[in-house]
Amino acid sequence: MKVLNDNEELSFITLGIAVRNVVRFLEGSDKHQGDRKRDATRQRTDEEKAEDERRYIKQRLRDIAAFEESYSIGRKDRR
Repeated sequence: MKVLNDNEELSFITLGIAVRNVVRFLEGSDKHQGDRKRDATRQRTDEEKAEDERRYIKQRLRDIAAFEESYSIGRKDRR
């Protein structure tokens, strides 16, 4: 196998292969960027879902507390 050094000229085939490798790398990088953006959107959506669930739970707890309070007031009136 012949070892290339800086003094030897590169053939067009070698340059073509190098360019092809760079292009493939960059295409994969673009795809990865798209995946990263999609994951960020999904994560933001998950965070919004979690916040909605927290709000729902807090509201339901308030509703239950209000119901129990009205029930206990109703029982006091009956005594």
